[in-house]
Amino acid sequence: MQYRQEMKAWKTHICEANYNFEKHNIFLALVHYHKAIQLAESLLSLPDNPNEAVAAVVESYQNLANLYVKEHQNKLAESELRKVYQKLSARLSESSPETPEVEALQWGIGKTYTALMNQLKNHPNQSTNPVPDAFWTPRVGIQYDSVPPNINPA
Repeated sequence: MQYRQEMKAWKTHICEANYNFEKHNIFLALVHYHKAIQLAESLLSLPDNPNEAVAAVVESYQNLANLYVKEHQNKLAESELRKVYQKLSARLSESSPETPEVEALQWGIGKTYTALMNQLKNHPNQSTNPVPDAFWTPRVGIQYDSVPPNINPA
């Protein structure tokens, strides 16, 4: 029950954020994106649907990053993508390999890694931070299949 209520609230905020973004109401879009992120991250702590929860987290952060790109705030966009990448990677490293959330987290990490690499490629002189190398997770011992083919994560 709690999961469904929080997911409904997340959907409301992400839709409001997207609507306000399209209407160039940047302040309201920011408020709703940050609330959507907060709700999406709380969904991760509930066991009901890890795929949907991870997708909500990824979508929330990526939409916020897209807003920053449109506002020519590329460092903020990069920061949000790094943040979600690091949060999902940390959660994966703490997860037991047999839990259902592992596959969802791996998918989310791949999506955020790709978005971050695209951000760095499209705005190369904006970043002073190195490319994350945590895409390789020694604890799990696998390298994810979704690394873009022309990008070396190390």
